[in-house]
Amino acid sequence: MTSTSYQSKSEAVSYAPPAPAGAGAMVVLLGLGLATAAFISAAFFDVRIAVGIFGLLVFALATLRSPYFGLLLYILVLYVRPGEIGLVPEALHFERVVALGLMAVVLLRRLVGQARPLPASPLNRVIFFFLAAVWVGVPFAYWKMGAMMGAVDLSKLCWLYLGIVYLVEDVRHLRTLVWVALLAWAWYGFSAIKGYVGGGSVYVGEGYVTRALGPTSRFGDADTMANLLACALPYVGTLLWVERGRLRLVLIGLGALYIGGVAVTGSRTGLLALAFVVLLLVCTGRRRLLTGSLLLLVMVGTWLALPESLKDRYRTIGDYDSQATWVARRQTWEIGERMFLNNPVFGVGAGNFAAARRDERNPYDREWLSPHSVYIEVSAELGLPGIICFLALIWYVVRENRRLRRQLRRAPPSSDVSYALALSLAAEVTLYTLLFVGITGHNLSNPSYYLVAALTVCLSHFAARAVAPAEKSPATAAA
Repeated sequence: MTSTSYQSKSEAVSYAPPAPAGAGAMVVLLGLGLATAAFISAAFFDVRIAVGIFGLLVFALATLRSPYFGLLLYILVLYVRPGEIGLVPEALHFERVVALGLMAVVLLRRLVGQARPLPASPLNRVIFFFLAAVWVGVPFAYWKMGAMMGAVDLSKLCWLYLGIVYLVEDVRHLRTLVWVALLAWAWYGFSAIKGYVGGGSVYVGEGYVTRALGPTSRFGDADTMANLLACALPYVGTLLWVERGRLRLVLIGLGALYIGGVAVTGSRTGLLALAFVVLLLVCTGRRRLLTGSLLLLVMVGTWLALPESLKDRYRTIGDYDSQATWVARRQTWEIGERMFLNNPVFGVGAGNFAAARRDERNPYDREWLSPHSVYIEVSAELGLPGIICFLALIWYVVRENRRLRRQLRRAPPSSDVSYALALSLAAEVTLYTLLFVGITGHNLSNPSYYLVAALTVCLSHFAARAVAPAEKSPATAAA
């Protein structure tokens, strides 16, 4: 990866196909209907209903005009979850409606012949087989309704993958998408720090240590939120040297939010994950010493600003294996192993671990606890098909990223090539970080897995296009 700053090119092709026939009338009718409903709800009911309806109107109009822009909005909704933070009523199912709306627009454009085919990649097959494994297991699940809800949640994340692969055309679009994700992650870091300082979003954990919580249910647990923020740090470390001017300062600020957000959660795994990311970036990055020094400086500053109670908690990492938390997790993993052996083909169903463990009729215990390991989560809940798909995802992401970086190094130097190299390295480091924190965290529903896979496919196709002109040049042909 070179140090060339990224600059948008005016000649870059933007994917914004024309709207299908009749879309204008659809937009007018949809706008009038939603605007009328919003006015009535604001006048006679909860004003948040009007906010939600107007939000859906904006999303619908933007997505009909440009599905790519709708994808960006979907990423924000997926992380922010406006229904949970009180922006709109939960009864609107805002996140689900947005996902279905984006899918409908994409399918409509495909049916009328105004969309490109899905780019070929082995990761497409992995995602489709994973979806099949999740849904086929529902009829055999321990708690069928719970497994169906878990399957719907994982389907939304797989749609995130398919939406990115289907709608992103070039590095410029990838850059915008990653920045949207960076800002969404920064919101979690800011919320954690603000909640901890203000005392509005905390809980008193083991040893009477006050720890920050997340603003949404997907990342509400302190450890889960810490893992999310730790997995965001690789993008800061790799993009720092390909962005330009003030954006570098913004990236440093985002990195400080991620590190600070992890620190106030009191998550020992999160703290180790930060050190793990810094180590990987120092070992693999081009400006490894400078990147490592900057991140280490922010970490040291954050440590000095922490209260003694959190410092004392982090100091227990050395004797963690003798604590009650570690004993409980080992017991949980043993129970997960028994669940898999009792249900090796389909598992107990997506999201069913805690329910299967809690029921008094089962051979486990009556604790309502999650698997606390992605490896136990996959094997116990999804069985052998889930294990195979999970391993295939890891294999193909690592193999494809290393292959595409070799291709990009043969391509003519450009800002796009430099940016693609940085994103590829970030994707691979993020995957390793997900697997690291997954030792003690059930993070299969972390969107970062699916984002990393989608980035890999998009970058692979860009690398193939970037290398093709160089291979067809007279000099190359003569060689």
